[in-house]
Amino acid sequence: MTVESDGIAAIKAVPAQAQDKPNALQEIQTAAEAKKRQIESSKAFTQEEKNEAIQKINSAVQDAQAKINQAEERAGVANAKRDGLDAIEAIQAVAKTKPEAIAKT
Repeated sequence: MTVESDGIAAIKAVPAQAQDKPNALQEIQTAAEAKKRQIESSKAFTQEEKNEAIQKINSAVQDAQAKINQAEERAGVANAKRDGLDAIEAIQAVAKTKPEAIAKT
């Protein structure tokens, strides 16, 4: 090993600080709540379509929370948080019923 790789390994091995996990969990929850509000406020979706998207958000939150809680190092917490936020942001409700009904009229 080189001095550089030893230093990088030492930095990565720094244990997560007490506030890292709670802060990451709060950011995940805040992002999920914002995404749910965005979906709930849309009139383009039926309640079933909204429920389906919210279920996906809840699943993404649970996955992110589990990964954050399992992380033992700061980098692991940061990666799990970023992945969770990306997953939540990527969820989109799909409007099928209302556009189909409008098209038939």
